[in-house]
Amino acid sequence: MTTRHTLIAAASLLAAFAAQANTISYTSNAVGPVKTSALRSFLDLQQFDPSLGLLESVVVTLNATVSGTAQVESKNNTARTLTAQLGAAVTLGRPDGGTLVVSAPLVQQSFNATAFDGVNNYDGMSGITYNALTATHAESFSSAAAADLALFTGTGVVHAPISASANSGASGAGNLSSRFTTLASGQATVTYTYSPLEPVASVPEPRSWALMLAGVAALGSLSRRRRQG
Repeated sequence: MTTRHTLIAAASLLAAFAAQANTISYTSNAVGPVKTSALRSFLDLQQFDPSLGLLESVVVTLNATVSGTAQVESKNNTARTLTAQLGAAVTLGRPDGGTLVVSAPLVQQSFNATAFDGVNNYDGMSGITYNALTATHAESFSSAAAADLALFTGTGVVHAPISASANSGASGAGNLSSRFTTLASGQATVTYTYSPLEPVASVPEPRSWALMLAGVAALGSLSRRRRQG
């Protein structure tokens, strides 16, 4: 193998690394926290600029947070274990109708209550109040369908509606009372995987450099042995 052939082989190896698909991500505006019934807004998701290349897939990740208070009181005449859960279902919709993704954060607390102390005040030995409860959960939507790629391709934004509903409640055998304040908030990230229209001279990672240099050295060694043989 000549030196010229060695260089061509090394260039091909470099091109193989550069030909890998690229990704780009954008983060939307954030909404909330507000009461779940009042969360009726929009998240603006930056579209994929087609001048960057050919869009192959899109992933939308909805990060939703539930927060608020939970109050539980046992009205039983014996000790019971009560459980309070503060939850919300946050939905990110499509501007053309339907749903993109739903994220349902949930936080749960348990309380060993004594027999009812006679006062329904969510305090004392038979009741409890949980303040500043919070939980965050992320769910993702992924697609390579032509309709979804078309929706997310352009130079503007996808104006995606976001809404929420409460999913809070209390459980425990017998008679009990409960009250909840359920707030929700949300923010989304959109990630695009695409093939560049033009080759991109990307900088390989150190491990990639090591592999390429090892390949070039092996090709050079083989070339020298052939010239000496």
